[in-house]
Amino acid sequence: MKIKNKLSIFVLCLLCVSFILFWGLRPFNFNPRNGATWLKTGNGINFHNHGIVYGPSEFKDFDKLPLFEKNEPISIELWLTPGSDGYDRVSHIFGVYDGQQREIFSLSQVKSLLKLSIYQNPENNKSAPHRWRWLKNTFFKGQKRFLTLTSDKTSTTVYWDGRKVIKYRNYSLIFSRDLAPEWCMIIGNDPSGTKPWTGKIHGLAIYNHALSPKRVSEHFEKWRGENALSLLKEKNLIALYPMDERDGNVIHNASIDRHHLLIPHKFKILKKNFLQLPNIAFKLNSSTVRDVGINIVGFIPLGFFLIYSLNYKSLSAPSWRYIGLALIGGIAVSFIVEMFQAYLPTRNSSLLDLIFNSLGTGLGVILALVLIKIKNPAHRTRQF
Repeated sequence: MKIKNKLSIFVLCLLCVSFILFWGLRPFNFNPRNGATWLKTGNGINFHNHGIVYGPSEFKDFDKLPLFEKNEPISIELWLTPGSDGYDRVSHIFGVYDGQQREIFSLSQVKSLLKLSIYQNPENNKSAPHRWRWLKNTFFKGQKRFLTLTSDKTSTTVYWDGRKVIKYRNYSLIFSRDLAPEWCMIIGNDPSGTKPWTGKIHGLAIYNHALSPKRVSEHFEKWRGENALSLLKEKNLIALYPMDERDGNVIHNASIDRHHLLIPHKFKILKKNFLQLPNIAFKLNSSTVRDVGINIVGFIPLGFFLIYSLNYKSLSAPSWRYIGLALIGGIAVSFIVEMFQAYLPTRNSSLLDLIFNSLGTGLGVILALVLIKIKNPAHRTRQF
């Protein structure tokens, strides 16, 4: 083979690696700004790009009695405006994370659907640690709405704008175990920072009591009339965030001088994932198919040119050693990308990506072997 052809193959191989690193690590921001800012007009927080709010902010002074007590009824009120209704992905609006497991409770948006998720104690329900409920046609872009959830030991009721929408029987949001000292609430994202929500949160209230339908309707009128502070007279109120500060990095709990929420200046994730295992709820929707296709197709040229670069002395069929080295090379490049992605707050390190990248490398190697065999039909793959 001519020197010019040898250099061309090496250059093409390096270009493939460079493109993969560029695509896999963009935007190369290991310390991005937090996409959660105060609204310029009105009360609330605007979530855009990758944003997150969490608390309590008093991490050095944990309370013995957290907001969410074991086996206590609960009501949650959220005054919000969705920023989109077209995402295929799950976007987390609000959740409770105990610092050990995944979110033990979360509210999420998928297109116009509301998703409720509660983590059940594995000792009580080993076969299904998470339980989901879906509610259709609940979110519409730019439409300000008031969501209320009330839950006791037997059921959970969903209200929109003060009106009852549905009651889920035998589905309770009550926590069946004590929270760890590192517990916290998260708004606008999940603990790993990989499920950002876009929109506006105008207020949040939490009660250790299941509100009656009448109370839910009255509270809606108070929030709509920008009179949320009148809720301080309510019994069983344990947290009220009117989000009326409009400046600073703390959202104060108006009901008590504790459990304030923090708006970090830089985007910060609470749980770093490295080669995260596939989710049991993995589905082949359009977004997933696109990601899988990119992960496979993107590594086919790498596997193809790795074979030619390792076997540059001859266009005859390469040995199994070169085939193995090409496969290991592709896996190594993918592993490096996933390793760095674990430290990029806006990216996700996934075991599935590593698997599909490896598959793409293998397809590239097979394609190279087929072309070599066509050009050199007399040769067979050499052994070691």
